[in-house]
Amino acid sequence: MRQRVLELNLTGTIDRACSEGFVQQFKKLEAQKPDKIYIRINSPGGSVLHGWSMVDVVMNSKIPTTAIVVGVAASMATTVMAAADKAVIMEHASLMIHNPFDPTEVTEHSSPQVKIYAGQIATLYAKRWGKHKSQIMKIMAGATGGDGTWYNAQQALDMGIVSNIITLPHQTSSQRTLPGMAATLSDIESRSSNLLTQIRI
Repeated sequence: MRQRVLELNLTGTIDRACSEGFVQQFKKLEAQKPDKIYIRINSPGGSVLHGWSMVDVVMNSKIPTTAIVVGVAASMATTVMAAADKAVIMEHASLMIHNPFDPTEVTEHSSPQVKIYAGQIATLYAKRWGKHKSQIMKIMAGATGGDGTWYNAQQALDMGIVSNIITLPHQTSSQRTLPGMAATLSDIESRSSNLLTQIRI
């Protein structure tokens, strides 16, 4: 029997309006009792405080969830991705994780609150990706003088951040449309063996 799949988009900067809208829409989808919920992500991240509300509703859902990185999943958007039961990425997409920061700080030293947020986020990544927290903290810090770490689709797969890469078919004169996302993901799954408002990430 064909599974009933519903989709939700996470686009743009994560702020109060984005978070409240996302949570509201997610709960509406849950109420329809679908077999799965797909979360399509193309976001640069944003507020840690508001992002946690999104993480909470996804992580505690009784409906199986799959996050799909369709463009960019950066900073706080990757915590929403990590909250899903499974994460996949389009072959042209990318993602980035780094430490949270407070744009109002004038020194290079993070405040105690920002350090706490960094630890919470690292714990989430470590548990969801099966890595040691110390390894995640190094990735979040990035290279000396840098800000976090970027991954293309293949690197994200190799790192164990995503479980599959979605590839696009060759476009020909007789085929100008992409296959349905739900169908593409179903094919992938069938082949599988089994802070404060201002603090940003």
